[in-house]
Amino acid sequence: WKYASYRQYMGTCTSAREGHEMFNGFNTSKCTSGKWVGIVDDYMTDSRDGKKYKVVTFEKLKWMAQDLNYVSASSDSSWAMNSRSDARLYSLTAAKKACPSGWRLPTETEWNNFIGTLSMHYDYSPSGMMAGNWTDLNGYSVDDFFGVGIYPTGYVESYLSGGNKTVSQFNTSNAACFWNSNGSHTYITILASHPKMGGEVVGAAIRCVKN
Repeated sequence: WKYASYRQYMGTCTSAREGHEMFNGFNTSKCTSGKWVGIVDDYMTDSRDGKKYKVVTFEKLKWMAQDLNYVSASSDSSWAMNSRSDARLYSLTAAKKACPSGWRLPTETEWNNFIGTLSMHYDYSPSGMMAGNWTDLNGYSVDDFFGVGIYPTGYVESYLSGGNKTVSQFNTSNAACFWNSNGSHTYITILASHPKMGGEVVGAAIRCVKN
């Protein structure tokens, strides 16, 4: 047997519990229209363009609870997402310079700890971190339980097609792809493996952190 998760302990958000708030192991969730929704009331404003981002704190590290959407004036590559207007995909060169002053890319270990801990609190699945239109969830449902809003991001991949190098953006509704500080990627998905064409991922989303 295994310990009950915080999600299991909290029970169902019913109409009788509408507006009720409970600690979810990480922050606070509010019963809203039949779902427990994470409450996030901390924000940061990017002084470069005035965009505002939700922020959560995990193990003394501040995390953006939204994907970065900064358009650099440099020639470093970044791409508007085909499926969303509130975030971008970045080349590794651009990603290393994209976070606001005082913020940085998370390490792979920091991502793993963040995802692992929140998944444990939510029925041992990352679906409690997810928002938006996801597919292939193997019976799980999208439930922004912690307010961290992980949407499918798509990615940009470089691959050979007919002997020629091709760079294309792929929209996927079953995975999110983020840069780690060492140039590797963190994938959030319910699938056993992340979807790829077999080439190299050269464009991914960003979540910035601050010590």
